[in-house]
Amino acid sequence: DECLSAPCSEFANCTNTAGSYTCQCLDGYVGSGTVCTEINECNSNPCIGGTCVDRINGYNCSCREGFAGDRCEININDCDPQPCLNNGTCSDRINAYSCDCVDGWEGNNCQQETDECVSNPCQNGADCMNGLNKYTCDCPSEWQGVNCEEGKPFTS
Repeated sequence: DECLSAPCSEFANCTNTAGSYTCQCLDGYVGSGTVCTEINECNSNPCIGGTCVDRINGYNCSCREGFAGDRCEININDCDPQPCLNNGTCSDRINAYSCDCVDGWEGNNCQQETDECVSNPCQNGADCMNGLNKYTCDCPSEWQGVNCEEGKPFTS
């Protein structure tokens, strides 16, 4: 048995033939049989959204956050379930999302009513009362106008 002298690579099968032998590399290896080199399946960059980990006769993908699937080919939809409140529109990102808020709402999830009084539109000591997408000014008795900007005429 010519295979007893171990003429083949440790990563090959030896087959005894009449007066000779043949060496064939195992699955996942290439070469002559006397020399077998492991095939690096990661050389083809099979992992789309992750890192390839070479295995013998195969590979595994270690996905980055926000990706899933055997080849990390699926961008996880961060808009599911809908995180944007008050009719905000969600845009999926990689491991994130953003909300486009309708007028009158703000915040990461459109959860905060916009404070229309923050710019101090009311004049002459008037109190500003915030409303949804609007404000009203409570004018002192001697002032009038949308922003209490007009003095009231004197009456005698």
